[in-house]
Amino acid sequence: MVRPDIAIDYLANCPELIDELARLSWKEWQEIYQQRKRTLEDSLKNYRERMNTDRLPLTFVAVREGLAVNCRELVGMVSLQISQICADLFSCVPGFLILLVRLRQKC
Repeated sequence: MVRPDIAIDYLANCPELIDELARLSWKEWQEIYQQRKRTLEDSLKNYRERMNTDRLPLTFVAVREGLAVNCRELVGMVSLQISQICADLFSCVPGFLILLVRLRQKC
């Protein structure tokens, strides 16, 4: 079996993934969002703000290029931003998500 390739790209180059990323983040960290009085719309806004390639905040996505035509599936992401919490560091990782189940499936 030939495994499909995993590619790393900027979210800015994959705007079609924003809605899915926001929903997945909301599902994974809903309790934290709600404690901070944030909504799914706030999650969407955060990812739109991370659509940069030359400055922070930015998000990288891991996508699997499938064997089927036009099959491109999100398998992970990492976001970087300057943070008050990590003030003595250059940047902080506010979000990291790997979808292991998708890595095992065919696209």
